[in-house]
Amino acid sequence: MLLTAAPPLVSAQQVTLAIPSPVDQVIGATLRITGPVVPTSSTTVTPSVFVNSGARASGLRSNRLANSSGSSLTGASAPTTFISSSTPASSSTPATPGSTLTPTNTTIPTQWEYLYVSAGQVSYTCTVNRNSGLINGTWPGPQLRLKSGVRTIIRVYNQDPGYNLTIHWHGLAQKVSPWADGVPHVTQWPIPPNNFFDYEMLLGQEDEGSFWYHSHVGPLSTVFGTIIVEPQTPCDTSPAPKDIFISLSDIYLAEDRAVELGFSGSPIAPPGSTVIFVDGKRAGAAPGASDATCNTTYPVFDVDFDTDYRFRWVSTGELFYYNVEIQGHVQTVIETDGTAVAPLNLTRIELGPGQRYSSLVHTKTQAEVDTDGQGGLYLAKVVNMWRTPTLETWFVLRYTSTPSTGSYYIDLTAGQLYTKSVDDVKATLLNPNQTVDWDSRFSPRVAAGPPDNPNQLTIVLNVQQHVFADGHIRYEINGKTHNESQPGVPWLVQAYRGDKVVDANVAQGYDPQSDVYVLQPGDIVDIIIELDNRLLPNGSIQEAAEFHPWHFHSRKFFLMGRGAGTFDEATYWSGGYPLYGAPYRRDTVGLFPQQAGAGTKWGWTALRWVATPFIMLGHCHLSPHLAALGMGVVFVVGPQFLPNLIDTYVKGGYLDYGGEPYGNDTWTPSPPSWFTPDGPGQEAVTALERQLDAGDTVGGCSPNQ
Repeated sequence: MLLTAAPPLVSAQQVTLAIPSPVDQVIGATLRITGPVVPTSSTTVTPSVFVNSGARASGLRSNRLANSSGSSLTGASAPTTFISSSTPASSSTPATPGSTLTPTNTTIPTQWEYLYVSAGQVSYTCTVNRNSGLINGTWPGPQLRLKSGVRTIIRVYNQDPGYNLTIHWHGLAQKVSPWADGVPHVTQWPIPPNNFFDYEMLLGQEDEGSFWYHSHVGPLSTVFGTIIVEPQTPCDTSPAPKDIFISLSDIYLAEDRAVELGFSGSPIAPPGSTVIFVDGKRAGAAPGASDATCNTTYPVFDVDFDTDYRFRWVSTGELFYYNVEIQGHVQTVIETDGTAVAPLNLTRIELGPGQRYSSLVHTKTQAEVDTDGQGGLYLAKVVNMWRTPTLETWFVLRYTSTPSTGSYYIDLTAGQLYTKSVDDVKATLLNPNQTVDWDSRFSPRVAAGPPDNPNQLTIVLNVQQHVFADGHIRYEINGKTHNESQPGVPWLVQAYRGDKVVDANVAQGYDPQSDVYVLQPGDIVDIIIELDNRLLPNGSIQEAAEFHPWHFHSRKFFLMGRGAGTFDEATYWSGGYPLYGAPYRRDTVGLFPQQAGAGTKWGWTALRWVATPFIMLGHCHLSPHLAALGMGVVFVVGPQFLPNLIDTYVKGGYLDYGGEPYGNDTWTPSPPSWFTPDGPGQEAVTALERQLDAGDTVGGCSPNQ
């Protein structure tokens, strides 16, 4: 059954719904709203681009800019001191961040974390600083180490006077805490300047592995950090390898607001030069930089001899698809986007914005290092693909007690790395050929395939880039462009207020009244993302090749296949587009450009998803493509079956912009208590404990450690 952009209205009687999985039956049976929630205020006000940061509940709202006259909690736009992540903001803070404790009247351990987002500067080159967002005074922000089965509350302070804020926990399913997904105007009101919000969540086995968090308001390119979720019951009890989590970023020299304005302008005007960073550091000077030492300064990661390491890679960039290769070291990939995959030995890894991989690297013995002539220093190359010009940067793997001889030597006093024969080494790490199926080679570590789609329920999302006569560009999904500031009241807030969210006559498919896609809990649907040709004002077609990483919030999907040209439903359902590996689950997937011939479309990628009660955003993770150009869609699944809303959210005004759950320097709301035995969320705890997600577990333990 193919559901197109605007199909005839389909009634429930016309469709035989797929039988829900046991997990979805549990959720659908126990996690429902008991009745309409009466809002404290249902006044609708026309959204404003600017927000008066001094008015907590004025009703004015926007997902991005705040009045620049507002003041941060520290009273400075680029503060020199920051509240430590280990220091509670007030005496009412219930726990030391990072600690696990047992609150009164509960048996559920709780971990609190604190993030402070503020305005500051980052070093763009050794001679140029950039005005940017910081988390706890740094970028990247602090790493969060969480654990499945533990109630987690993360208090996010917005100390940036110029922006509203939300934080999205990229890849975490939030299936029993949809309010914690962190998407403005989809799952929550944005956090106004000088306010904070408590994200409460309970993580399950599907959430174990490597993740990251980032701002979901505009292209705040430096507001991000990494997350490791430890398994509650690991299958392997042997000592875990040492972790090295590396973020790869491409950042414009122009400030974030200028980036968004440049991409959304008429005509479109991307703002100048871009630089690649490795964990917030870089090597090489920007064009025109005068300090020659920039060209000889490399980020360095230290390793021990003969030791197992788990390299966790995440692409946090705005536009680049990366290839990374470490000289003289094989990487064994074991994880993709939080899913354990069958070990696969590779010399290089490719990843686009939002994607994560884990690779095991067993380091060399001291004897090997002493005899290979590299002096214990090995270059790693990072290069972008699918975009011109091709840029590259480098970092170094340095072995413990490396002598200052050999191909490289290090001036520790200057904190800089210099090379004697760096050009010779760089010549051995060549740029790879671009391929359109690099991520198709993996298979799940646990032999559990995707669920059947007996009704062949299919939604095709046709992506086109529309170039208008005045030169501005927008992406259209089946002829519609997503607006981050719409609807005026967030979809999830509407659902919890008891408002009509979708047309009752639309059981599945596109709802033209709400401009969302509707599914029912337990539906098994294949989503086909089809990359079309570029449209020009005169109706002619301009052929263009560009990679698009698509991320879907809520639960992970199965990567089912991809092909060149136009998607053919009959060929697809007959198994005519097999993967090199086997279908496996992830949350961010590449839509690669691959034509089947001149004038044809640019290819497609197929996903299979089991619908869970949620209001979900799916979008391209090239940040300007969503924030400025509108490449995204919203899915609404069973709003009547959503988990009960946290009691303190209802009482405190979650339903209103600037309501009491959004605390500030003078107001601290009561801590959430939803996941306690006496709270309504205990049903969700029970559901989570009973859940063993196919593809993630073996006999109740997790292979993803």
